[in-house]
Amino acid sequence: MARWLDRPFFQQATWGVSVADAATGEVVFESNARRLLKPGSTAKLFTTALALDLLGAGYEIRTDLIPDGRLTRRGTLLGDLIIRGRGDGSFCERLRGNVDGASMAAFVSALREAGVRRVRGDLVLDDAFVPGSGVGTGWTWDDTQYYYGARATALLVDESTVDLVVTPGRREGDPVMARLAPVVRGMSVDASACRTGAPEARGDLMVDRKPGSTVLLCSGFVPAGGGMVTQSVAVLDPVDWFGERLSEALRKGGISLGGVVRVAAGKADDLTHEAAGRRVWTVSSRPVAELVRATMKPSQNLQAQLLFLQSGAVFEGTPNRATEAGGVRALEAFLRRGGIPTSAVRLDEGSGLSRSALVTPEAMVLLLRYMDRHALSQEYREALPVAGKDGTLRSRFRGTPLEGNLR
Repeated sequence: MARWLDRPFFQQATWGVSVADAATGEVVFESNARRLLKPGSTAKLFTTALALDLLGAGYEIRTDLIPDGRLTRRGTLLGDLIIRGRGDGSFCERLRGNVDGASMAAFVSALREAGVRRVRGDLVLDDAFVPGSGVGTGWTWDDTQYYYGARATALLVDESTVDLVVTPGRREGDPVMARLAPVVRGMSVDASACRTGAPEARGDLMVDRKPGSTVLLCSGFVPAGGGMVTQSVAVLDPVDWFGERLSEALRKGGISLGGVVRVAAGKADDLTHEAAGRRVWTVSSRPVAELVRATMKPSQNLQAQLLFLQSGAVFEGTPNRATEAGGVRALEAFLRRGGIPTSAVRLDEGSGLSRSALVTPEAMVLLLRYMDRHALSQEYREALPVAGKDGTLRSRFRGTPLEGNLR
């Protein structure tokens, strides 16, 4: 291995390697093992281990549905319906059944079971759980237009992403057609700089958005005869879009809304509903073990950041407010329990997208050895991508001895 790392091709690179026996901890090989290096998405190994250790495999994130008014015998809520979110990222089709409408079905079911058929007032979205913009520390501004840079918010649906669908014209040089699927209020597409390319050409579609703009700019080309090209992009206002989708789901589910959809951070706390004996209906997330798999297999940044924030809120004892600082403190406590030097893991958010994240190879090995002996080692292991089979490794190492064996 040393000869491989010393190849002239890697002259301008820095390798950090640590290989150890899982059972004994004996170091088999190392190079720069205690040097702080950028971990990228392998930072998620720490975030998901923290979530399993602190929250537990069966932990569920609760979203409250709070009636601000009396519910009549005929099912009319005489007032507003407040939705207090706590960063549940499982309201998406891939975690709720992969069928149309599955993302919001739990809300419709909870309200119908409670006897609600009409809300005379407003649908109020309380997003106080995640203060600020939701952009992770160390993310760059251009991250936020892509699916992997979707902002972490208290209320969200379908991982705050939609598809940008571009259809080529019939002949080279023709304009293209571009649309968002589904349509998002307040977002539009400008594809005037994008053209149809030659049939044999390789597509070269680029998407950009100026800071503060609501317009996605498409440029480049897509080949004629090649069919539609789809890119996943982040919605600009995840909470607003959640409200759009929820109000639509309620209408389709036979629950009418008399007022408007609006955001009012902290409204649920203002009600002091528990002291007043108010009813609170709840919708729960998928269990944390499932959320960890949904994070690790595809290396999903938003899910990782939400788990990091959730862990911080539980650690700090602030169930209605989460901060990255709380996540950092929770992670440091976890590292100490695992015998991992806190100076060797410097994460300021949960996904690894931060440009300031630093981890040593030795700390990564210590983490994996600790989780290998952990009470939830099976849940952690099952969340890792498998070479040649699934997740980020599904198309790698096929036809080699590593296929199906390397995680």
